[in-house]
Amino acid sequence: MNLGHWELEQTLTFTATTHNPSTLLAQDADDPPTYRVYEDENETPLLTGSMALFDAANTDGIYTEQIVLSAANGFEVGKTYFIVKTATVDSFTGNAVDVLQVLEASLKPLVAGRKLAVDANNRIEGIAGTLNTLDALDAEQDTQHVLTRTQLTVNTDDIQAAITPVAADALSSKTAAESTVAIHPTGGANMAGEGANAKNLDDLSATQPRVNKRALSAYRLRVSTMSDGTFKAIRADGGGPVRLRPGAVDGIAIEIDMRPIGGETFVKTVGAPTVSAGSITAAALGPRDTAAMIELDGTATASESRTVSVLVTLETDEVILVTFDVVVFAS
Repeated sequence: MNLGHWELEQTLTFTATTHNPSTLLAQDADDPPTYRVYEDENETPLLTGSMALFDAANTDGIYTEQIVLSAANGFEVGKTYFIVKTATVDSFTGNAVDVLQVLEASLKPLVAGRKLAVDANNRIEGIAGTLNTLDALDAEQDTQHVLTRTQLTVNTDDIQAAITPVAADALSSKTAAESTVAIHPTGGANMAGEGANAKNLDDLSATQPRVNKRALSAYRLRVSTMSDGTFKAIRADGGGPVRLRPGAVDGIAIEIDMRPIGGETFVKTVGAPTVSAGSITAAALGPRDTAAMIELDGTATASESRTVSVLVTLETDEVILVTFDVVVFAS
């Protein structure tokens, strides 16, 4: 289960449910389920323990546990964590996995617990005067954004005077293309990205065509920094490797989100990827805003596991070696 994004120092409550392996009805485990918390793909757990039965008098097979996502417990901003829960019911053992990411803390009041207090008359407590109600504040804010017709009236003579004349011979020395650019500097801009992060691709010294279409959700990866300083990409929808079915692999696009390392810096180029062995092949499709796009082809053999390596160059010319695993189902 994807538990979403959490802040450092928050307390996380997670659950586990157990069922009879034959009837699938809710049933308590033989012993309290255990849990192990891992960071990225580091096989040494940060935390381990047992879960407690929840509301045993009224429910069956529901267990809970709380942990603190603190630096003292080993948690770090920007890392992905897996909670592996293990339970045995009627001698049958099963696992369930939760995944979460720890992000930067959101803005909070300087004084803990401080908030805007409003009384029964919709008045803000502690503020006197004409702006002591929420409605008055809204009205005042609206007023500040209203320009009158008089304020919008501009004398055309003033506009004409503000325009700096250009000599005719200066204009005649310009080509049609130069004149178009001078008058419309962004008219034909090739833009990418969204909002404040949008960029004019003509300003980027990219040597590859940029990819417009995203990969399918099952093939979208997010890069992470490993404990040994290397960079590995795992599935953005719950972690783990790319999974394929045996047989022909025909143009599967893989999208690697580089934002955990480069922020909103665009990807400049994607190098030629290599595959550790086997009949699966990989080729670079190119950059897509802040992501690197790769294509998988060839043949997937049942139960094989391969590692794909690729050099990704950011707009800042920083070169990053990223790897990700490809695992093929047994059938």
